Amino acid sequence: MPIAYGLRTGVSIMSYCGTMTYGITADYDTVADVDVLARGIEAGVTELLQAAGFPKQAPRRRRKETP
Repeated sequence: MPIAYGLRTGVSIMSYCGTMTYGITADYDTVADVDVLARGIEAGVTELLQAAGFPKQAPRRRRKETP
């Protein structure tokens, strides 16, 4: 997802065939701690799954970084 003028962080969430994927795009110069947001989303989803009775699973991570 693109970063627009005045927008520093973007979050997208997609659900398809029983799988949920999310992505975060951020301007590192103004949002250097975007990893805190990512860990918070993971913790929240894990909490929701446990409350719904799903077994605990380790999240599959695929992090894409640009130099």
